[in-house]
Amino acid sequence: MATPSTPISAENPTEATPAEPKRTIDDMLEQPGFGAWLGKVESVKGLPLNEANRDRVEKLFKGWEASKETAEKYAQIYSEKLSSEGFGHALTAEDTENIAGLLGKEAMNPILMELRKKNLEQFEALPNEIAAKEAELVALAAQAEGVDTEIAELKARIVEAQKTKDESEKNIKPVSEEVKLSTLEYLSYRMKVLRGRANFDQQLDNLKGKGDPKSLAEKEKLTRLRDHDRSSSNEIWKADVAHLDAAIAELTKEVQTREEAKARLTALPGEIKGLKRETALIKQRVFTSVPIHADIHTRVQHEIVDKLTEAGSSNYLWKLEDAVQETRRLEELAKREGSGSDYLTGLGDILTDYKVAVNEKIEALVTKDLADTIKGIPDSAVLSDFEACLQEFTEKATTGLGFKNPAESKVAVIQMLIDQQKNGTTGSKGVFLNRIIAKLHAKR
Repeated sequence: MATPSTPISAENPTEATPAEPKRTIDDMLEQPGFGAWLGKVESVKGLPLNEANRDRVEKLFKGWEASKETAEKYAQIYSEKLSSEGFGHALTAEDTENIAGLLGKEAMNPILMELRKKNLEQFEALPNEIAAKEAELVALAAQAEGVDTEIAELKARIVEAQKTKDESEKNIKPVSEEVKLSTLEYLSYRMKVLRGRANFDQQLDNLKGKGDPKSLAEKEKLTRLRDHDRSSSNEIWKADVAHLDAAIAELTKEVQTREEAKARLTALPGEIKGLKRETALIKQRVFTSVPIHADIHTRVQHEIVDKLTEAGSSNYLWKLEDAVQETRRLEELAKREGSGSDYLTGLGDILTDYKVAVNEKIEALVTKDLADTIKGIPDSAVLSDFEACLQEFTEKATTGLGFKNPAESKVAVIQMLIDQQKNGTTGSKGVFLNRIIAKLHAKR
């Protein structure tokens, strides 16, 4: 009997999925850009675009599609890179076209295209993996508070439970044979044999060494009665031991769970560090593999030089200090992100000379501001008033003066104060300067 065919659906996954219709050469040439790209491929120039060559054209079409997709992804992530670095501008239309054009030339090399694709997949996946592990670390850290105390308490409970179990096992007495006495038999024997006398074990001790028939019969009865008693008692103690075994197993499981969480908490920071290191390498690999990376990098570098040069030529202290902060930000960016984001190293002596010039201008402006500030402080001021007026200046001894490090800044600030003393700051102001200098010397 014929049966109706089963329709292909999600409920019938074993049914074959119909194959996608093959693209025709016309379909492929309808895709914007493919015809222009195909015209540049030397190996197919003069190739008849007929059905006999459809498969060969489709292979080229797939390579072109992959290169186009990769080019779009490169343009996106590089624009995001520049934005995250604080430059705030995406790639130009020309940049995007150049990336697409250069990758289009690689479309004939599937191995290279696959490598680029793999790097991009890792580039996108690793940050998510890091975020998941960091979230796990936070959750475990919250759970781990007091975990050592908990583990110690659980282990102490295991020790106590084991002691109780050992004591219970001691109460399980050996039985000579399987005892099958009814309650009536047991009571009858007990009434006949003991009649208010000592317990079974004592009675059996009294019969030791006696071999007459009566004594042997009585020993046999007493043994059965004793074993009947022991069997009943043993069941109670065995149940107690089984309960303690279960409790110990549960406590041991709790200890194991906490120790595993503690071990995981210890291991996670290293895993996260390793993933971040791997991410940095992948980032560098991806960014430097963008076909026009060197051109973009040079262009951004020129923009930075122009920006810093303009700021460095200013006679406003705040602009000079902004230039210092921007330079330090770029140095930290290079240190954190690697050579793909290093815009300063290649400047060489230009950067060194720039820092020297900016430092000199900052120190000259600060010295002038210091002299003007001291001059404007009334003679009636006390030490705390004097210190408050010079606070913004003296803080530079620790926050930094230009490109100087804290130790160099402290020396420079103290020298400026000493110079003010030498330049005629006398009276109470001279005394206050002396005290501030002493405090700065003492500050660590």
